[in-house]
Amino acid sequence: MITMNKLKAINIGQKGFTLVEILIAIAITAIIGSAIGTATYQVVNISSSSTNHQIAITQIQNAVYYISRDAQQAQFIIPKDAILDTPLPAVGGVISFDFFGSLVPPVPLCKIVIEWIEWDMTHKEITYSIVNGSLQRSFSINSGVPEITSVANNISAVSGSWDTDSKVLIITITVTVNVPKPAIETRTFQIKPRP
Repeated sequence: MITMNKLKAINIGQKGFTLVEILIAIAITAIIGSAIGTATYQVVNISSSSTNHQIAITQIQNAVYYISRDAQQAQFIIPKDAILDTPLPAVGGVISFDFFGSLVPPVPLCKIVIEWIEWDMTHKEITYSIVNGSLQRSFSINSGVPEITSVANNISAVSGSWDTDSKVLIITITVTVNVPKPAIETRTFQIKPRP
């Protein structure tokens, strides 16, 4: 009996939390948890958007690098119809072109052919076209078997013009990265081939 009396004496001085105090503590914990969850979601979302934007810029830089390098070596730049393989018509000395590979099935509508002859009389030809959203570079020497390289991905549109008088190639490239958050980037650049 002595132990029961001691337990009763100890319990008399103790007080617990009321139901209201417990509910307030749970509400405060829920508010703090939701704020942390929202902040974490925003950080991940912004990071994803930033990553997609950087991917789009990198793809445009790749395309600009290859096209510029090849076009600066060119003696001839010929926008052609991809299906008929014939040069596009010039209007007032300017050949305008649009090409994309978003048709079903994907068919490139246009291609840019860059040609030059080296000092040792080797004929080099580079063709750019879009296949399934990828900018493809086809390089051949003396009309041999072409070496095909994908230089940029996620290309949604390429348009431009070739001025036959001033010999300036103007190209606008649009890249769209859709997963998981869309990022669209468009750049226009001018290239003057060698004289």
